[in-house]
Amino acid sequence: MTPYRRPVRFTWWWGHRAYTLFVARELTSIFVAATALVLLGFAWTAAQGREAYEAYVGLVSRPGAALFHAVALVAVTYHAVTWWMLAPRAAAVRVGGRRLPPRAVLRGAYAAWAVASAVVAWLVLRGA
Repeated sequence: MTPYRRPVRFTWWWGHRAYTLFVARELTSIFVAATALVLLGFAWTAAQGREAYEAYVGLVSRPGAALFHAVALVAVTYHAVTWWMLAPRAAAVRVGGRRLPPRAVLRGAYAAWAVASAVVAWLVLRGA
């Protein structure tokens, strides 16, 4: 005799805000992976030569791709912000034998993110 298993609906997470935010965050990882593939496409086509690179730029500049990039920007930003908010829970940072408060770890994570973003922006804009 098999034990009774209560059926779980696909939409089990819709009724609870915390579950909805969790599932939304997990679904944004699809856009993170897609963005990584787009960036790898840039690197790969750049290695193939100027014509391949320009064709790829034309492909990712189409209106449909622009819509994807806009949605991906929102999704990846949400993913990154929620990821950094988890940092104080995931890492117990100790300085001088004392654990840093979660707020200090979070501020450090955001500062590192801002510095990395500024360096990338400087590198990109310097070449423009």
